[in-house]
Amino acid sequence: MKSHLIVALVVFLLMLIFAVQNSEVVPVKFLFWSVAMSRAMLLFLVFAAGLGSGWLLRSFLHIRSRRGA
Repeated sequence: MKSHLIVALVVFLLMLIFAVQNSEVVPVKFLFWSVAMSRAMLLFLVFAAGLGSGWLLRSFLHIRSRRGA
């Protein structure tokens, strides 16, 4: 149990260092939409979108294979 806490603290510390080093505000443009946000937030949102889409695709394929299609 204690090793999990140590790993979680190390990961949190690395995330904090990453966020501080990438706090520069960058413009993001997509089609007609434009917003300015920190680089760390942008990377986190892209990572979360990738995790979410991967999870949805995996769930879809799992359900599809259970139906026998």
